Amino acid sequence: MRVRGDGRTYTFHLNTPRRLAAFSYRTESKTEKDRWIEVELPLDKFVATSFGRVIAGQKLPVSQVDGVGILLGDKKRDLLRCRSTGSKVKQAKP
Repeated sequence: MRVRGDGRTYTFHLNTPRRLAAFSYRTESKTEKDRWIEVELPLDKFVATSFGRVIAGQKLPVSQVDGVGILLGDKKRDLLRCRSTGSKVKQAKP
């Protein structure tokens, strides 16, 4: 994903049709202030969470992903300042 950020760390979510409350698979990436950068989010780096707590032993079922989200959760009162020119999924290297 190509993004232009504000130097803050963003959390990326992948959602699946699980029935657990506030459940998603998450990973984080830091942006660079006022610079366009390529951000790679390897699918094997996403961890299962519910209410921010890691749930062990839950592998991401890639074929069931039905939503994507970006969260800024550093508790600073400010606007989200991250822009993207798009994203693509790359095949994992064996």
